[in-house]
Amino acid sequence: MRSVWIAVCVSALLALAIPAVVCGSSNQKEAQAAVEDEEEKPAPEGRQHATATVEPGPGGKLTFTLHQGDSYVFTFKAWEMEITTEPQMAFWLEDTSGNNVATAFVTFKYATQDWFVPAGMKREGVKRPSSLPVWTRKHKTMGIQPKELCAACHQRHKVKGGPTETEAPLDAVTGATPRWGFTREWAVPAKLDPGKYIVMAEINNAMDPNDTFWVPSEERPPDDNDPNYGGASGQPSVLWSATIEIGDNSSSVSLTKLGHGQPAGRDGSVTADLSGLTTALEIVESIKVDYTPPE
Repeated sequence: MRSVWIAVCVSALLALAIPAVVCGSSNQKEAQAAVEDEEEKPAPEGRQHATATVEPGPGGKLTFTLHQGDSYVFTFKAWEMEITTEPQMAFWLEDTSGNNVATAFVTFKYATQDWFVPAGMKREGVKRPSSLPVWTRKHKTMGIQPKELCAACHQRHKVKGGPTETEAPLDAVTGATPRWGFTREWAVPAKLDPGKYIVMAEINNAMDPNDTFWVPSEERPPDDNDPNYGGASGQPSVLWSATIEIGDNSSSVSLTKLGHGQPAGRDGSVTADLSGLTTALEIVESIKVDYTPPE
């Protein structure tokens, strides 16, 4: 039993320590950039604010600017190993009734569930729904995006030898977890009608338990009946949101914290009470979204 438990935990932990694959895209450029009108905290060596740009779509573009918080990079020890992680995250649009419209960005490792696994285990058998449980349920209704986008993720484990045509749609909405704060643009598709939309963000760092939310151990096995059991997540995902106007004019909004996801990822519910969270509230300092209409 102990060996099985260790294998499962190593899978959960090392999945976070191995850099995600970056989907290449000819219209995205990674470069260091300063954020206008905001004073950026000095970044540790190898961690700088990055910018990914795109050509505006038929509906213009959205620019997401995230400033990291004090707990963006999380380090812990397990079995004499020091593990450093960055958060998994997703950004998407909903209509004013809460229906999914489109995904603008999701970290590649989570989108494809492409986790590292120990020898003898199959990657497709390792799932981590506790990371982004709200986006996971929302994106099942694809909204205005093509079904090929979802198929590219779910067929990832069947692909050997590198990317294929089925993965091409991933280029526009996925990438490695940014190692620090970032600015990322998303081309608004023509199918998006003008109007008001809810911009959503879900962000989570794994294995960050506190006095309220806990992860399993040899002394305390998993307990799905405990509402504070966090699986491999520890503290649950944090949801951010704001309403933005998309149409003929430019607009800008700052997202605010909405609540948290189900700790173990059992469903897509959002709980408004954030009182039990500690470092999870410090992963991100601020998120701003700007809309630029088509020229």
